[in-house]
Amino acid sequence: MTASKLPRRLALVGVGVALGFMAMWWYADRIFRLPTEEQVQGMESYTAPLLFWLFRDATFVLCPGSVVTLIAVDLHEGAQFVNWLVAVLLNGVIYYCLGLVVAAVVRARRSRPPRMPRAR
Repeated sequence: MTASKLPRRLALVGVGVALGFMAMWWYADRIFRLPTEEQVQGMESYTAPLLFWLFRDATFVLCPGSVVTLIAVDLHEGAQFVNWLVAVLLNGVIYYCLGLVVAAVVRARRSRPPRMPRAR
């Protein structure tokens, strides 16, 4: 019985996706040009751009390991970087497990005998 390559490939995709989001968040202040908390307090009403909200939601959907980064929100950049690396590795594990489930489902569907048509 040969092992499926799907889990390993999905794990690499998960690591790549997480690294991509990590790089984007490091440059998010340059892309979105968001005001600081002190500047927002001086404004009467402020809403972040739609692209920012979509990017933030996509991060938590496609990179579930990034929830770990919420721990290091107020820490210095070194701790945030280490936390993102943990999130990247965790994302690889999550995608690997997803690949195992998908491979098992595909294997089970292939091994099922074909259905017989009903008699009319």
